[in-house]
Amino acid sequence: MKTLLHVSASPRHAASHSRKAAAAAIAHLQLHHPALQVIERDLGMEPLPHPDAAFVQASLLPDAQRDAAQRVVLRLSDRLIAELSSADAIVLSTPMHNFTLPSVLKAWIDHVVRPRQTFRLDANGKTGLLRDRPVRVVLASGGSLGAEPGGQVDFVTPYLRYVFEVIGLRDFKAVSLENCNRRTSVSALPTITSSWLDIDCRADHCAPIG
Repeated sequence: MKTLLHVSASPRHAASHSRKAAAAAIAHLQLHHPALQVIERDLGMEPLPHPDAAFVQASLLPDAQRDAAQRVVLRLSDRLIAELSSADAIVLSTPMHNFTLPSVLKAWIDHVVRPRQTFRLDANGKTGLLRDRPVRVVLASGGSLGAEPGGQVDFVTPYLRYVFEVIGLRDFKAVSLENCNRRTSVSALPTITSSWLDIDCRADHCAPIG
């Protein structure tokens, strides 16, 4: 593996638990594989515009039918898709906001999940057009997840799993960092996540270890 794309969605920077954990995991990979190139797509610090009517209209047309103005509308989306397509693995770090994902992450998804670019419609429904690669998600929540008293439902992980599967990325794993609002220290979280996210970075292979 030569290139890793890190998509971070937290609006917080130094105080973000998901950022800290993902950064530790990526640093662990770079320590063992110094040649690894990391592409940072920071949605929290540089939010993307949400698709508007012009975007939707242009994205539904085959490229040959788009005019110059419509190609300009899709330029950012094209760049984000190229960024995603070129990466050998993806690490996505995000908080849970009001039981779901931050709107900046939804905007990124709307830019990269496009007909004829990352999926096609056929007799089987939607078929992914991207090559399968590891996708590793770090999800931070202020409270606990699960069916226990006081727990909340995790809508984020199954949603992200399905979204990536639609575009062809099925090697998906997620780790949840729970009760972040109640922790006085999250020093153990990066270590746990680093071990869990470990990826074999040989040039001819890219797979989770263990």
